[in-house]
Amino acid sequence: MLRFPARGNRNGHAYRSGLVLLTILIMVWLGLLSENPLLTLAVFLLVPLLTLLLWKPGEPPVLLFAIGMQWLQVAMLVLYADILQVSVETRSTSDYLTEAIGYSLLGLVVLAAGMRLAQGRWIARDHNEPLLARWSMQKVWKTYLTAFVIGILFQSVAFRYSQLTQILLVLFNIKWVVFFALAFLVAYRREGYLLLLTAIVLEVLIGFTGFFSGYKQVFFVLIIAFLSARPRLKRSEVLLVGVMGLVLVFMSLFWTSIKMDYRDYVSQGSGKQVVARSFAERVTWMSGALTDLNSKKLIDSMDDFAERVAYVEYFSWVLRHVPRAVPYEDGKLWGGAVVHILTPRLIFPGKEDLLSDTKKTAKYTGLNLGRRVNTSISTGYMAESYIDFGFPLMYVPIFLLGLLLGGIYRFFMSRRTDYLVNAGSAMVVLLGAIYFETNIAKMLGGTIMAFIVMALLLKYVVPVIEPKFYRRRVRV
Repeated sequence: MLRFPARGNRNGHAYRSGLVLLTILIMVWLGLLSENPLLTLAVFLLVPLLTLLLWKPGEPPVLLFAIGMQWLQVAMLVLYADILQVSVETRSTSDYLTEAIGYSLLGLVVLAAGMRLAQGRWIARDHNEPLLARWSMQKVWKTYLTAFVIGILFQSVAFRYSQLTQILLVLFNIKWVVFFALAFLVAYRREGYLLLLTAIVLEVLIGFTGFFSGYKQVFFVLIIAFLSARPRLKRSEVLLVGVMGLVLVFMSLFWTSIKMDYRDYVSQGSGKQVVARSFAERVTWMSGALTDLNSKKLIDSMDDFAERVAYVEYFSWVLRHVPRAVPYEDGKLWGGAVVHILTPRLIFPGKEDLLSDTKKTAKYTGLNLGRRVNTSISTGYMAESYIDFGFPLMYVPIFLLGLLLGGIYRFFMSRRTDYLVNAGSAMVVLLGAIYFETNIAKMLGGTIMAFIVMALLLKYVVPVIEPKFYRRRVRV
């Protein structure tokens, strides 16, 4: 929520409510005047609805951010088509794009309803100044640096041992709990900005020089931490969040413009998802690409960026192909995902690998994806739910998924450990469910594994190490 200038204690609430209502009316007006009035209207109205369901000041907006990222992926083609003043159907060769967007928007409402139901009553703990004062920013900073180095080591060996890959990736992500605490304390106390900036630079540098675009995560955590620490934003703080978003968009456009050439360079033309160049070589290549960047390259990459963020086109091809050419699977995909989770590779080392995302997408869309290299193409969990059950039964497992994610959030936020640890733990687990294109098996498996590891750490490790983050003498 925004904190607007005071208009007196008696009418302040009415003033804010009136401003929210005016904003909604403006959204309706803009939607009706657009080239895609019904879709744009639905996209706009979902924003206040999802916010009302999933965020209350005093609680970290983890669930809202998770579903907000998916909303962006569904809404992107509609908003981009409106900017270009064309029908959204012109942005795809599929004639089922409008249906795919409509099904997806409804699915997000169903997912949010499941999350909200599982949350139960609001369980926020107000930011307690004496408790937050216990935290030593210097100790958090030193712990972050340690976690950063250890995380790189975990990430470098995670895929060498397939039985331990998921566990090692969760351990790699523990550093984000510490980064969340650091960013929260900086935003809350309005000090330590240099420490936070250094951490951001480290994360962006490592993320940008990997094979995939790993730079986004740091901005995601930053936004969640900032909104958690300062839920009632002043106009200047709204501007700061906007600047974060613009920086992220710029970096995403830059990455879009160079990613094919960069991946070919770091893999030495092997066509494999590997990094065969040294860190120094990668940094040098990136520096040269940044020097050569110009406005034309950024503008040319906007179309590709919009299509990459918008992940509903494959769903539209699924609607065209299933059940016309391929029958509904009657729960095969969801059932296979559950079986895959219940047979961990650590205990069942001989279990078969799941069908690759690209092959699965080709099967259920009818598209020829054989020439795609250096990438993995998924239809996403929403489309897979449709493949299993069709419309409208597809929304049953999506609602159950919402219950699971909301229940995980409630579990962490109701622990007796510190607010910063609880919120950071919930964030680490639920950020695995923010992408619309994630398939069922990866979303369920990754989320459940992350939940188990973080829950165990919260019970047995955190109570021992948490006091080490506190200052020695604090008057409470």
